[in-house]
Amino acid sequence: MELTQVYRQQKEKEFIEILDAIRLAKAIDEHIARINHRVMTAETKDVHFQISLVPTNAMAQEINMVKLSSLPGLIKSFTGRVAGDFP
Repeated sequence: MELTQVYRQQKEKEFIEILDAIRLAKAIDEHIARINHRVMTAETKDVHFQISLVPTNAMAQEINMVKLSSLPGLIKSFTGRVAGDFP
């Protein structure tokens, strides 16, 4: 199965286009400049809002697990179900 619809960052169409260009190896200098403009340094880093662009799902999973393990509180699990029309 190949996923074709982006459900996150819906309000940032330009960002989605840049990420798609990078994913498809079609990024141009303007795409790279826009991404580099938003890079956070140690001085400008906002620890509450970061996006990491990584080349593999394994690296994304590792970052997610580190961040999740640092959250306070107990782990909770929920079960959901899909009903009706779902895109």
